[in-house]
Amino acid sequence: MAIRAGMHQMGGVLLEKLLNSDGGGYRGAHIACGQGHPAAFVGYRSKQVLTVLSAVNVLRAYYHCPSCQSGFLPKDQELDVEGSLSPGVRRMTGRVGGKESFEQGREDLQELAGVVVKQSLGRILGTSLRLLIPGHLSPTNLTHHWRSPAKQRSMRMNTK
Repeated sequence: MAIRAGMHQMGGVLLEKLLNSDGGGYRGAHIACGQGHPAAFVGYRSKQVLTVLSAVNVLRAYYHCPSCQSGFLPKDQELDVEGSLSPGVRRMTGRVGGKESFEQGREDLQELAGVVVKQSLGRILGTSLRLLIPGHLSPTNLTHHWRSPAKQRSMRMNTK
């Protein structure tokens, strides 16, 4: 286990250097936003991403579009990073989350791959991905998991 942990740590250091070798994904002072408006470079944002090797810090260029009044980080899309999970960790979490309870899946990920997923994040991801697996899709799952927050609050108030 100690050798694997060391290799994962070393691999994580190398991966972090590789991911940051592009200078944060800076594309110039202005780039087009998703709607085609000019968005201005504001600065850099750092983010910790959990990968199959280890957690790595990724530097990303942040752009803001005054027309849309929103900001975006093109590098997140390029790397396919959602939240703080890499695509590999999302796939692993989805596979174990679709086959067993979250707690068992989390333990398996840690034991077999050395990946430590925080409880709240993994529970949300596992539940969401389980809905996409044949046999787990039912009207009960859909109505429970796809209610808007306002609808959920309303339902809680009506049951009191």
